[in-house]
Amino acid sequence: MQPLLPAVIAFASGLAFSRYFNVSPAVASALALLSAVLPVMLYIRRFRFFALAVAPLFFFLGSLFMTPYVNPTPSPDHMLNIIRQNPEAGNFFGNTIDGVIASEPEYAFDSTIFNIEAKRVLLKGGAWRATRGLVLVTAQGRLKGIGYGDIVRLTARLKEPYNLGNPGEPDMKARLNMQGVFVTAHVRDPRFIARLGDSGASFAGYVSGLRRSVSGFIDAKGAENREVIKAFITGERRGIDKGLNAAYNRTGTGHILSISGLHVGIVMLFTYRLVLLVLKSSERLMLAINIKRLAALLTVPPVFAYGLFSGLQVSALRSVIMAACFVFAFLVNRGKDHLNTLLLAAFAILAATPPSLWDVSFQLSFLAVFFIIYLGPVMSGVFAGEGTDAGDAGDVKKGFFRRIFYKYARPSFFVTLAASLGTIPVVAYHFHRASLIGIIANIIAVPITSIAVPLVFLATITSFFWRGLAGMLLYAADLAIRVLNGVVYFFSMLPYSSVWVSTPDILSVFAFLGAVICAAKFKRRAVYRYLTLAFIAVIIFNWAYPQYERKTSTRLSATFLSVGQGDSALIEFPGGKTMLIDGGGVYSSGYDTGERVIAPFLWSRKIKDIDYIVLSHPQLDHMQGLIFVIENFNVGEFWWSGYGGALPEVLKIALNRRKVAVRVMDKGYEKTDINNVSVEAIGPTGDEQKGLDANNASLVVRLLYGKRSLLFTGDIGEEGERLAIKRDISSDVLKAPHHGSRNSSSLEFLDVVRPSVVVVSAGRDNVFGFPHSETLARYGAINAEVLRTDLNGAIAITTDGEDLQKESYLTESYN
Repeated sequence: MQPLLPAVIAFASGLAFSRYFNVSPAVASALALLSAVLPVMLYIRRFRFFALAVAPLFFFLGSLFMTPYVNPTPSPDHMLNIIRQNPEAGNFFGNTIDGVIASEPEYAFDSTIFNIEAKRVLLKGGAWRATRGLVLVTAQGRLKGIGYGDIVRLTARLKEPYNLGNPGEPDMKARLNMQGVFVTAHVRDPRFIARLGDSGASFAGYVSGLRRSVSGFIDAKGAENREVIKAFITGERRGIDKGLNAAYNRTGTGHILSISGLHVGIVMLFTYRLVLLVLKSSERLMLAINIKRLAALLTVPPVFAYGLFSGLQVSALRSVIMAACFVFAFLVNRGKDHLNTLLLAAFAILAATPPSLWDVSFQLSFLAVFFIIYLGPVMSGVFAGEGTDAGDAGDVKKGFFRRIFYKYARPSFFVTLAASLGTIPVVAYHFHRASLIGIIANIIAVPITSIAVPLVFLATITSFFWRGLAGMLLYAADLAIRVLNGVVYFFSMLPYSSVWVSTPDILSVFAFLGAVICAAKFKRRAVYRYLTLAFIAVIIFNWAYPQYERKTSTRLSATFLSVGQGDSALIEFPGGKTMLIDGGGVYSSGYDTGERVIAPFLWSRKIKDIDYIVLSHPQLDHMQGLIFVIENFNVGEFWWSGYGGALPEVLKIALNRRKVAVRVMDKGYEKTDINNVSVEAIGPTGDEQKGLDANNASLVVRLLYGKRSLLFTGDIGEEGERLAIKRDISSDVLKAPHHGSRNSSSLEFLDVVRPSVVVVSAGRDNVFGFPHSETLARYGAINAEVLRTDLNGAIAITTDGEDLQKESYLTESYN
């Protein structure tokens, strides 16, 4: 057994345990001290199971190291406490803050994102108050002229970070909190940000200036692929063309665009070979010292410099630490003990930054290297082959290609295959993707990257003293990247180059990894064969059981998703059929509610087929998210009211491409039976639509199952409500019309519907003030229970036709 393996596993388990079970520092410290007694005694007695005995100690040490991130205690003058004490900070116009930019601004979704270290805030009444704490700033547009270390003044809406509260979504609030960010700020206009000065010299400021200089040099040279070049050296990938970025993701080569262990390893290996070549030129030096160790030691400064150029991003810093650990192991004659070296690096990273355990780049980097180390010898044994035969007098051309195959192609294939097998479940868990040609694409793309990255690195170094040579190197790198992009585009255009997959649960992820680990030792002992089969059985069961449960269900379920200021609800009928009513949407480009919210929820539910999609009316906050769903799920029928006579072009294109049947509900009333659920489509006729706006022409849908009914009302107001109440629309559950606006949910309408539960779909702190206080008062007057997606997250209503059950997914407090 590897001596570090139990310790690292125990330490990581302790980190996870502390996060999810909220262990206090005092308890963790006491348990760590107690658990230290046994290993000390065993060490004194030279007990051979010492490595296992230290596991409890490292478990509680992990719990202790994690506690500062789980139970932060911001000071009274922290921005978090100030905005809690001053609710006006969250209003539309916001508050004015002075602070120092604490991270290099990045451009994403037509916005500029950066952190500031707050120094003071202007409160209501004109009084400045000293404050502290990181604030994550999102400013509309692409800001220029500001950078790390600048003192800025900005006016912004201040909020606590929050999750939307949908099943399947990442815990962004916890992620930000673990980074020390407890307040976010939204700046509506770049003019609301002013640079006041420079905070002075600092190491981080020097690094930021270095990166800006490198970016400026790359831009000045006008390279065709300058955004990819910047991604390779500074980690800035926000400017990369969306189509190119999507092509990399589809082919499983997206990791190439993010500085990681691959890039650091390339720089390290290139430097080592270059230095070794120079040292070998001196026969005297070769006789005097071990030049291989010296070459390994001399790789550390360039690797550290590469980390500096990347702005010491967390992912790059982790890779630098990992590289340093491998150099250290080589220097102390443990260079062949790769697994223990990797475990040492993992422990160093987790001890320094415990939240790294939940960072995708750490998980992928660690697993890729682990499986390369673990599976490499196994694959070499299984696929053993001979190289060229020295005595072979055969064809020279055949011998050359055999040498190329055995020396380069075969090792590259095995390394890529091993890394892919180890990262498949993690990629599926976080990104819901599986690349069917990723191994082949990487076999070609990674070697090209191994040429481009050193060229970019050398160009960057030489740009500080010889710009002519740097320009030539940059041109060569640009040429290599042009070839790389061509390869990626070629593979991305192949049919089924990448597929969206359902989100595996944590148990399935570990079962997959366990199956690969045990399968590698399949022939050694029977226990590995049984474990491999057991892990495969777990994977199959976890995939099949949700399908079986859905097909045999006798309940009707409606999940009102939290999509911000918009509407979307998934209906699951008895027997497994599904209906999606509206798809949400936001009025800012770059953020796709379908891809970011609805699809992850569907994947978490193992749903790939949507039998019916219903669009209440063609407005962005109800329609935008449907496009991604239509393009990436199997959709049976599309229903809408026919408002305006023709579908919006963007929807029509998606529906035509996927050959989805379109059904126009413009007859005033249509009834469909779906697995014993009566689905009533109620709306204005074609003639009635002429006098209505889009909101009031919304298609209303009523579901009747046994004694229970649910009413989905789109955005109808008083006019639409008067048309709707001509029918029997009494319902137990009412989706609040128009997000609970003041001019909806009239007393006349509520008197006809008589709901016991009202679900309001609205965005948190939305600028419209929905749901309106007068509307909430009307709901209160009929004694209806009000559930809100902005407060409760996603809301699930289930019924068997008799009882009615309610569940909300957001359990955090709301301020």
